Amino acid sequence: MSEACIGERDGRSKPVESRTMAGPSVTTIKRLFAVASNRCAFPGCTIPLVEPATREILAEICHIKGVRGPRHDPSITEDELHAFDNLILLCGVHHKIIDGVKSQFTVPQLVAMKAAHEASATPVAEPTDAVVTQILAQHAAIHAELAASARASLEILQQQIRDQRMERAGPVIAFIDDELRTVRRWLIWCEDSSFLAPILGAQPPVLLSSAETALQQSTRVSPEAYQNLSAAVERIRIFDGIIAEVRDWHRKDSSLYQWKDNTELYLSSIRNARDFLVETEQLLVQARQQLMS
Repeated sequence: MSEACIGERDGRSKPVESRTMAGPSVTTIKRLFAVASNRCAFPGCTIPLVEPATREILAEICHIKGVRGPRHDPSITEDELHAFDNLILLCGVHHKIIDGVKSQFTVPQLVAMKAAHEASATPVAEPTDAVVTQILAQHAAIHAELAASARASLEILQQQIRDQRMERAGPVIAFIDDELRTVRRWLIWCEDSSFLAPILGAQPPVLLSSAETALQQSTRVSPEAYQNLSAAVERIRIFDGIIAEVRDWHRKDSSLYQWKDNTELYLSSIRNARDFLVETEQLLVQARQQLMS
């Protein structure tokens, strides 16, 4: 079954971007030429569409509405895109002006331009099939070039966005990496029950000094990362509070015997603190992944 048949089941063709852009029909091009007096439709332009002396083809097909560019219409179908009423023949110079990045020409202006040109034109003979074939090939080449240029511009823009994102995310990722290294040192520390004597005075540091800055920066990059980072920072603070409490108990134990009597209390508190640390590590890893994505 042809694409046309598929699109015509509901009386309307599929949107252009979901189908191959075949281009205007030969009949449509011949009709455009027949009512154009072999002259560019731009007001005041005298450039011929086909040079009489050399038979060089100077015409270019311009879409009034398009699938990209200054008169982008996302709802247009392929049949509507390539229909007679949506096409106007111009010279190469005025085609570039009308379809240029800085073009201010609107759909109503071009519709009026086309109507005025055709109303004042003297009908001429239709071009030969060879001329039409050449124009259509030129039209396809122009649009392929425009599509390639658009893709290249999009890739550059996407890379710029990625670079800007990483520039904002970089300091936050560095903070997370520091925190992860310290959290993992703490996890090892929590597994070592010998901390009860000498190690309490030599704990690994938790680098929360730049947490607020990292949180502020993360909001500009990823709301999801901010949520996970906020939760991780809160758990680190809870962990710090438990460790500070254990150290306070240790200082208050006036003798070795009191300290040994409280050993199980210390160990239970450290196990509880470690659970917060495991959650912290998971949240930091998730935040880092979200900042990198």
